[in-house]
Amino acid sequence: MTGDQILLSGLEAWCRVGCSPEERAFPQRLELDLTLFIDLKKAGQTDTMAQTVDYARVVHRVKEFLEPTPFVLVEAVAEKTANFLLKEFGVTAVKVLVKKRVLPGLAWGGVEIYRDGV
Repeated sequence: MTGDQILLSGLEAWCRVGCSPEERAFPQRLELDLTLFIDLKKAGQTDTMAQTVDYARVVHRVKEFLEPTPFVLVEAVAEKTANFLLKEFGVTAVKVLVKKRVLPGLAWGGVEIYRDGV
């Protein structure tokens, strides 16, 4: 997990996620932190968007992908998001942190995964 990275922190998605049907009855706020691994040298040298990844497009597409789909586990949210980013944006690897407010007295619980495009 070394090399150039695009960091996106605090992406908010409203998803139906939880172990019980009652928990999935209403969308819940998830917060995602995304790390996209991509060679950024050409983008830095040429100062052109074509050599990088458009942050706004990532945010829009991730929300569009996740929000209609019900999930049982945040692990599934993380896995499906990672696979989506690898396919949609052609990055070499991704790290996805999914945070969910789960229990009183706990700021959040969540999972973090790393997947490469191999």
